[in-house]
Amino acid sequence: MMTLLSNAKLKAFAKLHDKKYRDEEGLFLAEGNRAVAEILARPNAADILTALVVRNGRSFEFSANFVNKTFTLPESEFNRLANTDAPQDVIAVCRQPVWLLSDVLNARASKKKSLAVLLNGLQDAGNVGTIVRTAAWFGADMILANADTADFFNPKAVRSSAGSLFAVPLIRSRQFLQDTALLKQRGYIICASALDGEAVTTKTLPAKLGLVIGNEGRGVSDGVLKASDKRLAISGDASAVESLNAAVAAGIFMSMYRQAHSY
Repeated sequence: MMTLLSNAKLKAFAKLHDKKYRDEEGLFLAEGNRAVAEILARPNAADILTALVVRNGRSFEFSANFVNKTFTLPESEFNRLANTDAPQDVIAVCRQPVWLLSDVLNARASKKKSLAVLLNGLQDAGNVGTIVRTAAWFGADMILANADTADFFNPKAVRSSAGSLFAVPLIRSRQFLQDTALLKQRGYIICASALDGEAVTTKTLPAKLGLVIGNEGRGVSDGVLKASDKRLAISGDASAVESLNAAVAAGIFMSMYRQAHSY
């Protein structure tokens, strides 16, 4: 028998749909069987998980591993906690990972090959989540996002990341240009994605790469472009479509980097 989630906890967890409360509590909601399964399969899952909420009358394969943190909710109340129109059977309340840029850089100081993904003003949380998952797949060392980029722990970003939020360090920067300068001091070559950039090839991507992906409409900001070492573009048919989706572009750059610097 699973314990019924109290009304007080339901109200508290439902507030996590709001970024203000996510930041205050250091928690977020992960919804859906696949995303939750990936999170709970991690070695430190017991530390990550605050609560596992299962729809009444349903089961979830990981429940037995976290019996003291597993709760149930009737259909109507479960739907209040969910963020989708047709929710699946489980929602996890998780602790947000906390990473400092200085710690990540120090841990990787001896690496001659390193990929840092810099997000500059991305507004679509789905793009952010997709880039997180793609960066994890291609072995990126970190993702650094400025204050104008959508929250890593927005419900849409969490769904798009499909449980990979703990697979790569996620850093929210309040001083993006200064942090970009710090990366340069540590040997990273900052390359901004730009339509007027040099056509990217595996030979143009440095071994220590700071890849900047800009806003879906405006691209990389002027200040960050000026601070970048070079601008790179993905060749394509500009007469057919104005530009690539930001997450697709990021994936192409990361795939090319991996081809150039397999490790």
